[in-house]
Amino acid sequence: MGHTPIHYSYRWLWRSSCQNKRKFFFWLLLKDRLNTRTILRRRNVFLENYSCAFCTLNVEEDLLHLFFHCPFAASCWFLLHLIIPNCDDLETMLDSLECQIHLPFFMEIIVTMCWSIRVVRNEAISMMCLLHFAAEERICLSFTKSKREVPPPHRSMDSFSSVILFVRSPCVTFLIFFYTFFVS
Repeated sequence: MGHTPIHYSYRWLWRSSCQNKRKFFFWLLLKDRLNTRTILRRRNVFLENYSCAFCTLNVEEDLLHLFFHCPFAASCWFLLHLIIPNCDDLETMLDSLECQIHLPFFMEIIVTMCWSIRVVRNEAISMMCLLHFAAEERICLSFTKSKREVPPPHRSMDSFSSVILFVRSPCVTFLIFFYTFFVS
């Protein structure tokens, strides 16, 4: 009952011309319902580390840190010549970004940048998993070769060689370099 004032960002979001999946993603961001490591901890999901995957600041990965305050995210916003205000209120940040962009399609820019940060983060985490897998498989293969046993050719070795070829591809090499540049 009654009327609860809501921020203009919801109206900006639903009137934007973004894809529906990106609108829904950003709506979850506005409602603080994205699965960041803080939310996973709140839901009693055990992780070895709850800190941000992109920075070495040893800060727990919450929504504001992941999309705005992380050095990686801040450098992404800076590429667009946008300065993120140092505040802990998402609506204040959106107001500031709207004033800085000052274009009719400002919400599309904000949503797309947040979407891109999330995609790059997820790809970096999956890349770390793939690299760990490849390293473990190399250890297993070197152990097998040291015993002079040659495993019979079968489907799993073919899929493993395709993973190794994928890991050695130039695009993946660039992603590894890009990731290590921002983590180191």
